[in-house]
Amino acid sequence: MLEANHENFRTVLERRGAYAKSLPDHVWFPRFFDESTIDGVAIETVEVGRLPVPSGRIVLADPFYFTAEFTQPLRRRVPPGDYPVVVAFADLHTWGRRVAYARLQFSSAQIVSWELAENTDASELNVFIGVDSGMVCFADLDAAHILSRALKEFELNRPDGNYYDDVLARDIPADANWGEHRPDSGSPLSVILTSSGLGDGVYFAYWGLDENGVPAELVVDFQLFDKNGSVCRSN
Repeated sequence: MLEANHENFRTVLERRGAYAKSLPDHVWFPRFFDESTIDGVAIETVEVGRLPVPSGRIVLADPFYFTAEFTQPLRRRVPPGDYPVVVAFADLHTWGRRVAYARLQFSSAQIVSWELAENTDASELNVFIGVDSGMVCFADLDAAHILSRALKEFELNRPDGNYYDDVLARDIPADANWGEHRPDSGSPLSVILTSSGLGDGVYFAYWGLDENGVPAELVVDFQLFDKNGSVCRSN
């Protein structure tokens, strides 16, 4: 395993870039939720909460981009329900305990294929998740609108404040790398946040489809592994 330093970080970024360009020829995601050690890296899965999706429409984004016009719901819809969010942590030694994947699961059906998740934005921004705060958020479309409104109201009423420090930090334990946030105490809707691998970047999400082409899960890939193992490997 590479030691975490500036020189090795360049190698990791190069591997992440090469991996991203090879998509959708990606690693097989389910093994990271079923196995405890992969390519010599310890993996731990944690159910971090259940996401209410009453509208059947899902938004995936950096939570601080929820006010941006390009933050739109995914094209595919799912049956309204309450679904578990599970994160797969990788112990990358000096790189730390990092979130490698985050999964929203709709059923236990066997996955037979993967499809790149696109949102409804009309531009080329509809196929990736841009991250600038080190976090990604799962939200129902209605919850996304509530969070967007909360962010705008906070900025208007507290221009010298910081929504993360003053609000979100209460819902994200310092040692957990994830949290469940209810942007409006008067609404039962919440959003689930998780840290994004090694931090900021451009990430992709995939629908795991069953034999009938129905989504069984939605996985966000934080590019910590490629087909050769961890991107922090020493060779």
